[in-house]
Amino acid sequence: MTTYVGQKLYGHSGRPIGTVTDVMADPSDLAPEWLAVRWGLLRRDHLIPADAVDEQGGILVTLLDEEIIKQAPVTHDHVPPTHSESEKLRAQFHLPVVGNPTEDV
Repeated sequence: MTTYVGQKLYGHSGRPIGTVTDVMADPSDLAPEWLAVRWGLLRRDHLIPADAVDEQGGILVTLLDEEIIKQAPVTHDHVPPTHSESEKLRAQFHLPVVGNPTEDV
């Protein structure tokens, strides 16, 4: 698995978006599910779906619109969202829901 933490994330425009500060994995298979990306003047960590990020030539790139990323929820404790929260977030990013729903605890 690629080490994402500490890498810069770039938008499709080539501009840097932020730095990956954490990877939250799916507990069933440990595949990266969400990335916490430090973004903006206030240096807050925003959640971005890992499957919306691609490694291209050694750099991380996302095709997500930068305005949508700015509106992504802030994570303070780096706890991955529940399934129902994930569904809402993926809809916000205009991405399909993935994985098998499990009961939210």
